[in-house]
Amino acid sequence: MDTNTDLLQYIFSQISKKVSSTVKGHTSLRKNLTPEDLKELLDFQIPYHSISDDEILNVIKVLMDQSVNTNHPYFMNQMFGKTQPIAYLADVLIT
Repeated sequence: MDTNTDLLQYIFSQISKKVSSTVKGHTSLRKNLTPEDLKELLDFQIPYHSISDDEILNVIKVLMDQSVNTNHPYFMNQMFGKTQPIAYLADVLIT
């Protein structure tokens, strides 16, 4: 199978899990982590070699797990109503 296809399927499955768990009321608005905690979760050192597909998927998972849940009913912001999965995918891919 194509690596790009696998990556897209993984991202969409993660988005689907996040959105459906919010609808069911099983997620919080955000996790209460300090900047130091986030530094431990994500190593932003520039490597001297390429990273594996599994490492890329892990970074995506950590970013999604630690992001503010804009689909949560208690997320109040004049610019957001709820998360649109295709828009979230575009944001992830662009950044």
